[in-house]
Parts: sequence; structure tokens; C-alpha cells
Amino acid sequence: MQTRFDSILSPIAPTGKILLAVSGGVDSMCMAYLFLHSGIPGMKERIGVAHCNFHLRGEESDADERLVKDWCSLNGIPFHGKGFDTEEYATRNGISTEMAARELRYNWFAELATEKAYSFVSIAHNANDNAETLLLNLVRGTGIKGICGMHPTSSLPSKIAPESLRLLRPLLGFTRKEILSLAEESGIPYREDRTNAEEIYKRNRIRHSVIPVLEQLNPSLLQTLSEDMEHFREVADIADEFLHSAIERVSLKSEQPGKGVSTLTLSRQKLSEEKFLHFILHSIMSPMGFTSSQVKSLQTLITMESGTFSGKSFLSEGGRILTSKDTIIIYRYTEEAFSPLPDSASTAETSTQEMDILSPGEYSLDGVDFEVETLKWEKGMSAKQPEGTIILDNVKISFPLHIRHWQDGDWMRPFGMKGRKKKLSDIFVDLGLSLSDKENVLVLSGADFEAELPGGEKTILPDNHVFAILGYRISEEVKIDQNTASIIRIRIKKN
Repeated sequence: MQTRFDSILSPIAPTGKILLAVSGGVDSMCMAYLFLHSGIPGMKERIGVAHCNFHLRGEESDADERLVKDWCSLNGIPFHGKGFDTEEYATRNGISTEMAARELRYNWFAELATEKAYSFVSIAHNANDNAETLLLNLVRGTGIKGICGMHPTSSLPSKIAPESLRLLRPLLGFTRKEILSLAEESGIPYREDRTNAEEIYKRNRIRHSVIPVLEQLNPSLLQTLSEDMEHFREVADIADEFLHSAIERVSLKSEQPGKGVSTLTLSRQKLSEEKFLHFILHSIMSPMGFTSSQVKSLQTLITMESGTFSGKSFLSEGGRILTSKDTIIIYRYTEEAFSPLPDSASTAETSTQEMDILSPGEYSLDGVDFEVETLKWEKGMSAKQPEGTIILDNVKISFPLHIRHWQDGDWMRPFGMKGRKKKLSDIFVDLGLSLSDKENVLVLSGADFEAELPGGEKTILPDNHVFAILGYRISEEVKIDQNTASIIRIRIKKN
């Protein structure tokens, strides 16, 4: 096993320091043992150990830490340990405990590797883990990239990790049975995490309930799935090449009009001629957070023979899509330029494009900071406000306030125009706003609603009736008058 391990490790980490992520479980302790006894010259001097104490199992978590620390001390290996309040982090960020532990772990690895000049982070995923990941992703519906399995080396899944920092998985070619045999034969100390036997976690259900049944049908299940994953990776590479060529065929232009915003304009006509239209749309939209229903709705719009195409809008956490005349404009909100082939392992920045304000307070939407207040309105008070501030009658509009980015098709009845409707795009011209200014405009509107498209497909559309443009204008419907008793004041905060 040592010889096979060295043959796997040597080409993927020929030079540089390696940080070993060691939990104290059998997989990571065996990985540390194999690194320590590697026949690769100078390997012992290249390694250090990182241990995370998530404080989820009380004394058991502390005992795991002591084991790893004592092993490092005995073998002269640098030890790095860190404790986390995992449950507090999960609650604060509205995520599961599993996801919280993952984020905390990889972010710390990135920080530690940068500080201590490690070039690699090695984790102890094995062949069983890879099979479990394939089955989990198959159930979740992640598409072809999700069932390609894990690679022996990849980028570190942390937003703060430098591009040069690589993640190693040198145990992917070994089964859990082989690892347990090594631990027993070599007397490698390890601790069993009792949560590994609890089936409240999805992965454990796959491990204990699903895989044993599949192995009854195919005793060589792990090898079969490993070979399948190689085939899936080949298919994914072919699909990527097709997508690259398809994007070139249907694109009209690509640009980055402002920081954090990139656009891709596609031809409706050219898209409608593509044989695999759904695959192209799904490949572009899914990584941005759009749902399968939204993908199908846009596909229906593109291919329908009659009906209104222009002015439709689709929103997601990672961007928005607008239909305009004979084009589809895709806005992606990220610090990086638009890439039609996002890495399935990447963790690109995403941003929220709408929110409901339930009460006064300070808020931020996609980098725009603003304050919402409620104030008593008394006779004699001036309705004229400082630049960037608007006031609304608290009776004519009330909480929750639906705040979002403006969309093509939005309109309002501007204050002073006696109820006449005007498109926001025309108001922006009057205000002399630049393209980057328009990208940051937030509006107060009615809530999104579900609409049915020709053919029966359903989509989510915004209410295009706007009551205020934050920082600029209000509509006639919400202006203060002689009967106003209280107001809502919204102030854009300048950075």
C-alpha cells in the first residue's frame, strides 16, 4: 500500500510543503502514517498537520485533538490546531452544521496554508467516499459534473484560498477496507467518531443502508463506480467542448460594465436553431442559481412562435436575465468575468437581487447600503430631503417593503407628473445615469408573482409598477400630503 501511495503522490505533489488535514479518524491517521513513512526523499520535512476541533461532541472532540497532537509530538511533525463554535456559526449564517463545519475547515486551511507557506492541503477521501459522493449527487440532481466524482487534485473549496493552493486526495484509489487493514497491521492509533454510525446524516444513510444493498447486486461495486466516473469525466469534457463552441455561435457580445457585473448577450434566433437548447441554457443558468423551472420557462420563451418576448425577467441569487427585442441579456454578479464553463468545484461569489424589508433598520443589497426609518410627520416639516434620501407616506405604503434591482419594463408615475406613467429607462436618461449607475439602482415595487407563459409553462415575474427609485425619485402614489401622520425615510449610505 505504501508503494502505491507514493506512486500516486509523487506526480501530483512533486515539490512544496503539504498540510495534512487530520481529524483523528482511521482514514486521516492512516494518511498521515503513509506520508510519514513515504519513500519519497525529504517527505517528512515537507509535511505539517492541521486539526479542527468543532466542539460538537464534548469530551470526544477534545480526545480527538489530544490523539492527533500527541501523534505529531511523538513523530516530530508540526501541529496546527484550532477550535470553532460550529453551532453558533451555523445559526448565524442559516446553514446546516455539516455545511458550517465544511466552510470553517476549508477557510482555516486556506489561511493557515497562506501564513505557513504550504503549497498543498491533503485530505483523506477514499474510494468509498467517492462512491458515496456520486450517489448523493445523483439523488440531488447535480448533472453530469456532479457524478464525475472527486479528483486526486483540485482547487481548495474556499473563497479566500489563493489559486496556487491545491487540494490533494491521495487515498482515492484505496477502499475503506484496505485502510482499516493498514491500521490494524501497522498499529496505527485512531478514534471512531460515533456520528459516523448515525443515519441522521445523508452520507451515513448512503454508507450504511444503500451501498451494502448495491454490493449484494455487484460485489465489485466500488471498482465499477470508479470506472463509471472515469467515463462520466470523458463525457463531461466532450460536453464542455460543445458548450464552448455553442456559446461562440449564439453570442453577440460579452462585456464587464462595472465591478462585480459581467454581461453576456445572446441571439434569440441563433439559440432557437440549436439542437441542444435546454443543455446550453441549463449549463449557463444553473451555476448562477436559476431553477430548472426557470430554465424551461426561458426555453419556452425562446422557441414560442407568437406572444410577447421582450421585457421578461428572471432572477436568481447569482444574477438576472432579461429578454429584450431579439436578444437575451445575462447579468452575472461576481468579482470574476463571465465564464460560460464554470468549474463545478468553484465557489464563485453570488449576490442577492431582491429582499423584503420587514422593519426599520440598516440593510445591504448587492453592495448597496441603505437605512430605513419610520418618523412622525408634523406640520411645518420640510419635504425636501438631502441627496440620496426619499420619504414616503407610511399609510400609502407600509411594511414589508419589496426592494429589488430595476428591470426592463419597470414604470412609475413620477411625483409631479400628475399620474402619467413613465418607463424607468426614460427616467434614467433624464437623470443622466451612467451604465454602472443604472446597474446599482434599487427600486421599491410590489412583490414578484407567478405567471403562465404560452404552452402552460410557469415563471416568476416582477411587478413592474415601481413606487420609488431609492435615492432618486418617488411616485405620486406614495407622496406625503396634508393628511400624512408618519413617514418612511430611506437613505442610501455612501461608501
